[in-house]
Amino acid sequence: MFQASQLDLQPLPQDLHYRLTDPGDGTVLADVTPIAVGEGQKEGFFKRFMRSSGPTLTAPSAQQHVPRVTFRVSDAQNSTLFFLDRPDKLAGNGCPPHYAVVAPDGRPIGYLTNEHRASVEPPSGPVDTDGVTLVGGRAHLRDPNHRVLCDIVVRMPLPPSADPNRPQDPASDAIRYMDPDGTMWARRLVSGSATQVNPAAQQHVRALLAAHVIASGVDERLHTSIVASSYSPPEPVAPGAEPYPGHADVHASYMSHQEEFIEWHKEEMNRRARNISRGADTGF
Repeated sequence: MFQASQLDLQPLPQDLHYRLTDPGDGTVLADVTPIAVGEGQKEGFFKRFMRSSGPTLTAPSAQQHVPRVTFRVSDAQNSTLFFLDRPDKLAGNGCPPHYAVVAPDGRPIGYLTNEHRASVEPPSGPVDTDGVTLVGGRAHLRDPNHRVLCDIVVRMPLPPSADPNRPQDPASDAIRYMDPDGTMWARRLVSGSATQVNPAAQQHVRALLAAHVIASGVDERLHTSIVASSYSPPEPVAPGAEPYPGHADVHASYMSHQEEFIEWHKEEMNRRARNISRGADTGF
């Protein structure tokens, strides 16, 4: 996996099981298996009432709690390459949660993050003649000290300018992984699902790139499905033992951040709803 020129994720028939391959030669690079899956939490009546009486500008994905899932990523010899740990997504948070990428001995390799507060703002970059903009600064690959290793830049069509029926240049980038110095460590083209990796990428960057490819597939199952009204909770899996040292506390900082974001988001949406109401009342 750490020498592959391309990465592609294949979902397997069993829920939340995946295979990472190199589509160039068909090599199986890694198997992805859920080894710990939490149970879904149902809100009590009072919490549901408080949220339903709050802002009306709430995304459908914010209504659902999604349990924590810990994945083991293993090579062809069934040796653990790393763990990919997705924390609980709390009800009230409409964003995918941050992931921890953890070595077999429990040391953090890095984190996959997204800027939750930016989710309430539309893209503000320049838009080309096809109605497409490049969105950066919202998702990152980070090192164990949370320093940014890659900014994940996404090509995004913006309605109504973008014509969904207009052919797109198959050689253009759908996603770029850019380091702060401007080096592109990986890219995914509009024309395919494979992520092409810069041969100069070091092992820890390759691990995070592979983790992000996997996380993108997992988020389709556990996040995009909520928006599409096709979500079903995963079956709980109880680990026989702690998957890795430090498993219990690896998300402690993020869970605090998530709770703070939920409170901020509720206040922000209430503020915007009040402004809309005032505008309607004054005719502006």
